[in-house]
Amino acid sequence: MPPPATVLLVAPPGRERDVLAAALTAGGFRVGTAESTAGALLGLAGRSAHAVVLSAPDLDACRRIRDADPRIGIIAVASRDTVDDRIATLTAGADDCLTRPYAAREMVARAHALTRRMIAGETDELAYADIRIDPDAHAVWRGDRRLDLTATELRLLTRLLERPEAVRTRRELLLGVWGYDPGPASNCLGVYIGYLRRKLELAGEPRLVHTVRGAGYVLRATEELRKNGSSALTTGADRRLIPQFCPSSEGAR
Repeated sequence: MPPPATVLLVAPPGRERDVLAAALTAGGFRVGTAESTAGALLGLAGRSAHAVVLSAPDLDACRRIRDADPRIGIIAVASRDTVDDRIATLTAGADDCLTRPYAAREMVARAHALTRRMIAGETDELAYADIRIDPDAHAVWRGDRRLDLTATELRLLTRLLERPEAVRTRRELLLGVWGYDPGPASNCLGVYIGYLRRKLELAGEPRLVHTVRGAGYVLRATEELRKNGSSALTTGADRRLIPQFCPSSEGAR
């Protein structure tokens, strides 16, 4: 039997949030709460959720959460019960929308419908080429070498591994890993890409995290590595440590 789905409920404190949280919990969900879009993004960066329920009509929140995690389900409450408002909500990134007044049991039913297909499609491990992540154990391997990653490095690698060979924009990764975008002056993403690369390539393995100039980053392996899932360096056949250097912030790309 699959574990219960996790729903992040974004709503200001009050009766509506209490009623929805109780109804979702009674419906079998694990429920987290956040008071604002910023809180929701921080919550999603720190833990995984299958769906977000936005009780306030906020199209920008839909867009920002969708940017942070393209796979997450979003149920939003439209501002008015008109076709144009429902279309605007769905266009902003929501998968489903309700309008007030609505019954809490209908929200629960829609959350079940949305998360059912997501849980059915989940796998216990994320894997690509010679990398695999066991989310439950918070363990990462490259070939038969276990990597010692920090929580932030693990979140960054997980975001890249969720959509291998797809370019992830700087904003998408910042929102998905840290929960906010500190602006173009910050190089925190570049620094952590550098940290992650050094650990992934510590034994001389071929590069997987590549920079796409002007666009972002992509997890991409060589054709041989994609087909075989291993290389001489990651199977122990010719493992060797090579001298590493700590790049400057400009080099951590």
